[in-house]
Amino acid sequence: MIGTLLPYIETYTGTKFYFLEPTEESINIEDIAHALSNNCRYTGHCRSFYSVAEHSYIVSLIVDQPNALAGLLHDASEAYLTDVASPVKPYLENYKSMENVIMTVIAKKYGFEWPLVDDIKDADAVQLKSEAKHLMHSQGQDWAAHYPTKRENGKVPKCLSPRYAKQLFLERFYELTNTRPIERSLIVAA
Repeated sequence: MIGTLLPYIETYTGTKFYFLEPTEESINIEDIAHALSNNCRYTGHCRSFYSVAEHSYIVSLIVDQPNALAGLLHDASEAYLTDVASPVKPYLENYKSMENVIMTVIAKKYGFEWPLVDDIKDADAVQLKSEAKHLMHSQGQDWAAHYPTKRENGKVPKCLSPRYAKQLFLERFYELTNTRPIERSLIVAA
């Protein structure tokens, strides 16, 4: 007989991530970048593969500079919960509360404000509209108006490979945090 599954997922780096009780120690930028780069926007229903990592990278470029890190990480909880289409989220009983708990921990670890400021919400929505125009059959004509924005245009999505999207995401993170990972080749075994 198989027992009840415990409330954790195994991440790319091998961490057991307990999604009901996340800790700062269980949050890892490598896990976030890897998962988001493999996670397709629009539940995979866009014309070409377009990752959450590429979307997040673009949002970080659109927002005002003080909000760039929060723009990059605005969807980071999706690395642990996956990307759920906005119209579906209200019908999932606990999704928003789990997302809020995880994003609160991520924001605390990386030092940005949660809930997100209006600048990031606007950049996210304007990019959503740009993506829809270029990647969706309807071009968002029947639903994009539900996302009012101050900005007029987002950036054209490039539909990067997961590997390249992950690289850009991590480079942007290191640029914004003034950190660099330790080169694995420089680590010498004792």
